[in-house]
Amino acid sequence: MTSFLRVGIAFSPSLFSYSLASAVNKDPEIKVSAVIHTKETIIEQLKKKSIDMYLMDLDHINLEDYKDVTHLIHTDPHAKLIFLGSCQKKSICLRALELGCNGIIHKKMDLEVIVDMLKAVKEDHVLIPKELIDYMIMKSFMIDQKDSGHKVNIPPELNFTQREKEIAEYLLNGLDNSDISLHLNLSHGTVKNYISKIYDKLNVKNRKDALNVLRKYL
Repeated sequence: MTSFLRVGIAFSPSLFSYSLASAVNKDPEIKVSAVIHTKETIIEQLKKKSIDMYLMDLDHINLEDYKDVTHLIHTDPHAKLIFLGSCQKKSICLRALELGCNGIIHKKMDLEVIVDMLKAVKEDHVLIPKELIDYMIMKSFMIDQKDSGHKVNIPPELNFTQREKEIAEYLLNGLDNSDISLHLNLSHGTVKNYISKIYDKLNVKNRKDALNVLRKYL
């Protein structure tokens, strides 16, 4: 490895990406080796092993389309992967951690602070925003509540499937569609379809009314 950290910024062209590159290049320990705009270019750089740390925009990529890229990064024992994002969609952040990234950094941080965080990752620290840790704790608590708490007793005449009953219990415990999708390893569209079927069987039009009906069966 070189004496400085070689960074590849895999972002769509934007004021933020150019400002980030400028801030990184001001630090003598880090150098922007490439500003990458396509998945194919990332793969080319990976083959050359010319980058030590990849910074990817969590807000503007489909993580599932980049699973092969994250796998390739992990085949290089020296390469690091950092996602930067707004952290608004917590389930996407958790998915990024599942794919093995070395950290998630909030875009709202000062650029100088972000640069310091990149150097921390170089020393094998893992970065997780506090708000995401809080969310993970809350989510774990809600799942534990669901698994150990009251079970909903759906009348047989409503013809709920086992999966619909399971999702109904998650709804009762406050999980949103993204949480349910992540926990059950289902796509967002599939979860939405299940919930729509639950509404139809309960003869309601929205989540609030569905919850009011479901509470009667606790």
